[in-house]
Amino acid sequence: MNNQYTPPPISRQNNYLFNIDFLRIFYTFCILYRHFFATIGYDNNGWLAVEFFFSLSGFMFLYSWKAEETLSHFLYKKFIRFAPLAAFGAILCAFFQDFNLGKALNALVKPRYVADFLLLNGNGLVGDTAANPPAWYLSAMILLLAVLFLALKTFEKNKVCFFAAIFSYLSFLALHKYGYAPNGGFGGNSDIIPLRLHRGIACVGLGFLGAVFVEKATFVKSKALITFFEIFSLTAAVYFMFKMKTYPTYTFLMCLANTAVICLFVHNKGALSTFLNKPFWKKLSKYMLSLYLTHYAIVYLMQYVLKKYDIPQGKEQLLTALSCVALSVAVAVLAHHLIEKPAYTYLNDLWKRAE
Repeated sequence: MNNQYTPPPISRQNNYLFNIDFLRIFYTFCILYRHFFATIGYDNNGWLAVEFFFSLSGFMFLYSWKAEETLSHFLYKKFIRFAPLAAFGAILCAFFQDFNLGKALNALVKPRYVADFLLLNGNGLVGDTAANPPAWYLSAMILLLAVLFLALKTFEKNKVCFFAAIFSYLSFLALHKYGYAPNGGFGGNSDIIPLRLHRGIACVGLGFLGAVFVEKATFVKSKALITFFEIFSLTAAVYFMFKMKTYPTYTFLMCLANTAVICLFVHNKGALSTFLNKPFWKKLSKYMLSLYLTHYAIVYLMQYVLKKYDIPQGKEQLLTALSCVALSVAVAVLAHHLIEKPAYTYLNDLWKRAE
């Protein structure tokens, strides 16, 4: 059955959600905090910020749903949004990992890098690790959203919600069972679904259900009470993320808190969400994708510098890490203007001419 689900008016809001841009910035820098500062001994769980982005993807998928869109157009939009930067990030990683141009050029034609360029690598189905490590999230996210897209086109929304809840629950159970090893690899292997996909299924499903909740829920009228829940949810999300215990003790609560923050910020009736709902954040948020997809090359650069110059632990390494974060931001700004925007404009025009 072609359900052609049409969302209620809340999903067609004209107001841009600048406060969500603030969250994108905050959680992107949590990931950078992990990648740069764990290298010099400041161990942390900033990598769990990826769970927020999975939840946000699931939420925004339904929030911005267009019943008339085709799967091919949906996937093409994702491809032109992410692939140019993912490819650029992989090229930078290939060079900065060894500082050998010839070796980097030879590596770029290998299947691992080609899969990176096509946003196929790192989700656990095609490859274990992307050449540009952060790109695994995009590969998993696009795959899961494509499945959701087909489900929403085929079945009634209530059935999709039911199965999203079931699969999200089962994925949290899988993460409970197998856990996450501190060295960056999962402690065990799922028999059927790769554990990186379990992370995506759990949180994309939670975000999708959050969007359904916002569509149907009647929120309390008290601004003070809504403000309390906004502050409480965001504080809980950050607290559970940086507690040095991961699955299953705190992470499920963190994902619930992330989804609650998204729902409350979209509702935009509390003091915190309205205070952060400023256009200023959009000006910074536009660089977050390029920062996410290029920063790991600078992590490789930092590791090279620390080793080559034998920089001692303490203040010197901390200053090196801070300098590399600043360099990552500069590279991200350049990548946004020189790669992301021109590539998206060209490929988008190409699609329009082909229609």
